[in-house]
Amino acid sequence: MVRGFPRRVWLFLAKMNVAVTLMFIILLLAAFGSLFPQMSSEVETDPLLWLHWRAFARARYGALGDLLLAAGVFRFFRSPVFLLSLTSLVIITIVCTLHRWHGVWRDALRRPARYSDMMVLASPHRARLNGHLEASDIERVKTYLDARGFQVHSEVVDGVVYLQGDRHRWSPLATLVTHLAVLLLLIGVTVSGLFAWREELVIKPDRPAALEHDRELSVRYERFDIVRYPDGSPADYRASVAVYRGEQLITRGVVRVNEPLKFSGIALLLKSYAQGDEGDQVILQAVHDPGFATVVAGGVLLLLGMLVSFYFPRCCIYVRAEPGEGIRIAGRGSRYAADFEREFRELVDELKMALVSAGGEEA
Repeated sequence: MVRGFPRRVWLFLAKMNVAVTLMFIILLLAAFGSLFPQMSSEVETDPLLWLHWRAFARARYGALGDLLLAAGVFRFFRSPVFLLSLTSLVIITIVCTLHRWHGVWRDALRRPARYSDMMVLASPHRARLNGHLEASDIERVKTYLDARGFQVHSEVVDGVVYLQGDRHRWSPLATLVTHLAVLLLLIGVTVSGLFAWREELVIKPDRPAALEHDRELSVRYERFDIVRYPDGSPADYRASVAVYRGEQLITRGVVRVNEPLKFSGIALLLKSYAQGDEGDQVILQAVHDPGFATVVAGGVLLLLGMLVSFYFPRCCIYVRAEPGEGIRIAGRGSRYAADFEREFRELVDELKMALVSAGGEEA
């Protein structure tokens, strides 16, 4: 167990309000960055494009253009301040997940019928009835809970009857899935911010175009076709291209609109074409985004975790019958279990009807 100062740091980072505060700061930083146009990585690597961008900044912001350019506001989402904030949120998310993992996992796996008085007192829904449960009454309660999707466990200890109904007990694990999803999203966004790039390739007939980010890679197009409808309007655009590393062919394929050609972590997208004296020019966009798959995986897990949390909320019902003490009933449900209070009241009414003694009294 971590003790002393490291433990205090760990507990501080595991606090929910720390993560919320940091997310609020990141939102403010993102809002600030969105106030300014952001230059692409292609501009940073192309001296000519960078000069055009500087001229644009001077024309738009006047004397502040050079100052803003030097301050890095036009590449704010790749700046150390923003990336450090994202990295800090990644660390806090990891700490928060590890800190809660054991408790959530243990709570989902444990299925004891016996529970403490503190569990009953801490439950938001409670009732107390006078009377005693017979064996037939216990079976009646079990049937009632089982019909509503509860897994029921009962135990008799020293004449005290303990009964617990648990529905969707695995649902709290969705919280861990959601934490993992947020972690993947943050990692993916950070990786994309650090290593993603895109550049435009203008390819003329028989003149391969080299990638600025990897000069050994070159792309040449072998054929460009426009598929037309019977009325003459364009139906599809197809560019047959070949990718070489030096003189060695890596891949060959057809690039269509919204159907890129992928190789070595790079995607070639058909952006446009132009007709010239030397023939058709094909304009492709080369994109490398190593964080994209991680972001997609994080998005899918986030959606899955939220669906489980919203549509399968965990609910628990506790019944304790002790001679001379009457019957105590308690229940708690996830904050997404909107109908749980009605179910709890119906169970109390069911127990009232099942009691051998007359009447019941709610605490």
